[in-house]
Amino acid sequence: MVKRFLKYILMSLKANNVVVGNKKVASLERGATPTVTRNTPTPKKLPTSLVLDKTETLLLLEALKNSTFKGEMVETVYTLAVKLKKNLDNV
Repeated sequence: MVKRFLKYILMSLKANNVVVGNKKVASLERGATPTVTRNTPTPKKLPTSLVLDKTETLLLLEALKNSTFKGEMVETVYTLAVKLKKNLDNV
């Protein structure tokens, strides 16, 4: 196990190109300057619109009322309940 680890360390020290963080750095013997590697942009999610009628909104609010949630979920559930209540007022 230790032998494999040392072999891995030696191989990485002998590598022509070493990647540090998001920069590709050539070995010191070659004298190349660091260049930033290209990151492919992640596609952005478009917001979706959801239309709920009064019955659906009341059903979801009733389900929230009769459920129990862990501490880390309370804020998210509260925000959801507020959004549902606003939706109910607008319907």
